[in-house]
Amino acid sequence: MLDQQYYDLGEVRSTPAVAQDTQSKPKPLTAKDWFKVIGPRVGDAIKPFQCGAPWTAFAKDCELRRLARLQARIDRKQRALAELKTNRRQIMVRCVRRMRRERGLQS
Repeated sequence: MLDQQYYDLGEVRSTPAVAQDTQSKPKPLTAKDWFKVIGPRVGDAIKPFQCGAPWTAFAKDCELRRLARLQARIDRKQRALAELKTNRRQIMVRCVRRMRRERGLQS
């Protein structure tokens, strides 16, 4: 899905209104910049992936894009797993209540 969307990565960084030298190389994007561009889906609160970690300075652009996608997938799977565990706990609590009621009626 994110592969099909095109973003102007130059807009991510704020540039001063002063004219810049056209021959200077633009600063490479950081993990935070990629997170701002790729970012979470609407309504999802996703933490940036390892922003500020020393190794992210050595990651290539394609690797940072992949990291952003992977982090989003990891967060969604963790939320789904938490929901499954909640459902399991609710079933367990219901069964324990039934068990206690049955024991109370028999004694």
